[in-house]
Amino acid sequence: MDALAKVFREDEPGREGKVLIESARNEFESAQIAVRSEKDAELQLTCTPLKHKSKDERLQCMPRFVGYVKVKENVRKTPPEEIIHPAPAGFPDYLMQESRLGIQAGQTQPVWLTIFIPASASPGTYRGTVAVRTGNAQETTGIELAVHKATVPAGKSLYLTNWMNPGNIAKFAKVEPWTDEHWKLLASHAASMALHRQNVILTPLRLIEIHRRGGKMSFDFAKFDRWVRLFRESGVDGLIEGGHMAGRSGDWKSGFNLGSMEIIEDGAKTTLPAVAVESKECEAFLSQFLPALQQHLEEQGWVDSYVQHLADEPIDANAESYRRLADLVKRYAPRLRRIDATMTPNVQGCLEIWVPVLDQFDGNMAFYQQRMKAGDEVWFYTCLGPVGRYPNRFIDFSLLKVRLLHWLNFKYGLSGYLHWGYNHWTDDPFNDTQPMWSHGAPLPAGDMCIVYPGPKGPIESLRYEAMRDGVEDYELLRTLAHRKPKAASKICDGIVRSPTDYERGIQEFRDARGRLLEMLDVGARAR
Repeated sequence: MDALAKVFREDEPGREGKVLIESARNEFESAQIAVRSEKDAELQLTCTPLKHKSKDERLQCMPRFVGYVKVKENVRKTPPEEIIHPAPAGFPDYLMQESRLGIQAGQTQPVWLTIFIPASASPGTYRGTVAVRTGNAQETTGIELAVHKATVPAGKSLYLTNWMNPGNIAKFAKVEPWTDEHWKLLASHAASMALHRQNVILTPLRLIEIHRRGGKMSFDFAKFDRWVRLFRESGVDGLIEGGHMAGRSGDWKSGFNLGSMEIIEDGAKTTLPAVAVESKECEAFLSQFLPALQQHLEEQGWVDSYVQHLADEPIDANAESYRRLADLVKRYAPRLRRIDATMTPNVQGCLEIWVPVLDQFDGNMAFYQQRMKAGDEVWFYTCLGPVGRYPNRFIDFSLLKVRLLHWLNFKYGLSGYLHWGYNHWTDDPFNDTQPMWSHGAPLPAGDMCIVYPGPKGPIESLRYEAMRDGVEDYELLRTLAHRKPKAASKICDGIVRSPTDYERGIQEFRDARGRLLEMLDVGARAR
């Protein structure tokens, strides 16, 4: 099976044959096989190293069983032809860490194969096998990997952030927050993020300890620094994304309040209440906090890698309140670039980095292109939506929709992608993928997370793998564009014509990616 195909329990066996994979160097590639037994069975997987046909070089293949999660209803407002399988049903989504798995008679079980091809690998054909054993029986399938000269750049030029909830990591591991055990788990997640090309980390401002004496505040950055260093040393080293300073004071249209904060005064902890961003109390706090933050970032050499969130998703109704906060940040910390997910263009002058939701970008494309010409950066994000024919990362959407999000980055010159749902798990994340959200509607399946909780770190998902593949595609398209911009645009435009008009066929996509690799091969060095 192609790695972009989702395999369901009732799917009938297809034709037998070897696994064929085509790759660049310095990238991960995946494929699938599907197993079906006439009897209940316990399966065990083994992969032989893939050996170059003429050189003494080998590449390791990691097999993992695909696990299923419950989806109770399909994403609302999705056209029937965009639905890959009706809900309620079990949908394939996570990559199991167990080496053995029991399967029921008459049910199909997918196996996910992952291979990393280092930049130093010799181009050419590599061959190996994957074996599925049960008792004394064994089925073996050949794997053939065609490695091109083309190489994914080592640097990560696309900014990518998935917002982590550190408290959930402690909760599911049953460890106390900010203990050594918690930090060790955070390091495991950081390593997985880096391997999936995430290079931006949301950094909670509550990591900064606030002290007050006689009305004057001081700030302890020890925990903040430990967090930043942990992620940067793990490879999540593009941007430090300062957490939100304010939130809505009431309903969706309300103005913004500076969030409540815990402080230490005379050795005792107390909480400063939330205050309106227009208040004297807000400015009194920010006039001390923001200069201290900027100075600390300068001392650490991080100020040019730091971006600051103000308040999430401003709309027309609270744009004036947002402007007030933006002005305060500019006044007291002028070197900090400001970033936010936005739902209105009416906050011009408040941001250096715009992150509109995808359909907002689509509907106001001329405005955002103008902002880029004026020197602002523009990313995009998805969250709850958009739905309909737009691509997104929902569990009941095709994996090609996930992958093509980053072809949109290339097509429109959008330098980053943001998603809120790294690990906002429910109490039962494998079975409750759609908690009730608002107005009696469930959250779209998968919107709240792209990894699952594991005992020693994240359990990765098919969508997480497809996201990485899409970012690798972005880097390859960008590499070709440096040499042959028209050729790169032609390949991209053939697959993504607009944010709602894009290729749905897996083979058509593979053919286009093959042409991309062939064009990059020309003039590339073998080593």
